[in-house]
Amino acid sequence: MEPLTWSSKPISPQTNNLEAQCLFYTIGQSKRTDPAEALKNFWQEKGITFSGLRLIDGSGLARATMIRPLDLALVNHHARRGPHGDRFKQSLSTYLDGSVRSKLGAMSGVKTDVGFLTTQDGRELVYCLMANGLDPAVNFWPLREKLLRGIR
Repeated sequence: MEPLTWSSKPISPQTNNLEAQCLFYTIGQSKRTDPAEALKNFWQEKGITFSGLRLIDGSGLARATMIRPLDLALVNHHARRGPHGDRFKQSLSTYLDGSVRSKLGAMSGVKTDVGFLTTQDGRELVYCLMANGLDPAVNFWPLREKLLRGIR
């Protein structure tokens, strides 16, 4: 079976939830198993030990889906270091004058940003920021930008 690298571009940076869901089920079908198990097994073979992972769908829209920020950062780290790492990074949105490549996600009360920050001295850092149950009065995005600028 051909690798599915072609499909990373349509899904990122503008999320297409239907395509993500189809990819999720395609992976399960190709492995002849539950898609969540197939993905979990793939990343565990890369050395990631998940704690409390629960994948319900491929788009991340299911409220019951759970992943620790550390685990999501590790997935991104391994994806970046893999054979298609440059393509993966290029599929992400660019922020902060090009020093950040990341994928943003948001639903009511939930905000996530996972990606890579290039520091002023050229180091590439992987990060994951998550806010869950956030007070509607708190604007996550300016806080995120302030934090990333401070680290850079």
